[in-house]
Amino acid sequence: AVSGDGRRVVYVRRDRWSNLALVTLAGRAMPAMERLITMGSALYRTARLSPDGQTIAYVRDRSDGMSLELQPVGG
Repeated sequence: AVSGDGRRVVYVRRDRWSNLALVTLAGRAMPAMERLITMGSALYRTARLSPDGQTIAYVRDRSDGMSLELQPVGG
């Protein structure tokens, strides 16, 4: 998902488990910066950024069930 201003992208990054990663697009002169938002033991699905790009909504799927989660971009 891309923020309204087009400067942030959130996506599900999957290795053994999946994690959320946030990419900030700085511009042509600076490279994009990736930061993992989650570390863990769950599968993350359907990540979406709020219109202002400050909150991430996603579905977390663990052995005890699925839940809709909200997380501030800042941590």
